[in-house]
Amino acid sequence: MAGTAAPRTDLLRKEALFTRVLELWRNGEGSHSTFCIAAELKMDEREVCHLLEEADGRAASLAGGER
Repeated sequence: MAGTAAPRTDLLRKEALFTRVLELWRNGEGSHSTFCIAAELKMDEREVCHLLEEADGRAASLAGGER
């Protein structure tokens, strides 16, 4: 399995960021904008938006596509 460490590390990093972004977004009770989350996590605001959109898509698919 040589050569699989980098993709796995990238996936773990993305999942950790995904979790942290959602924590800040949901637990911030409106006090964390995408700009603030991006600044706190030292990442691009577009990436924060993309992760939030991905989370919204996951939630919609779990709910059977209904909102």
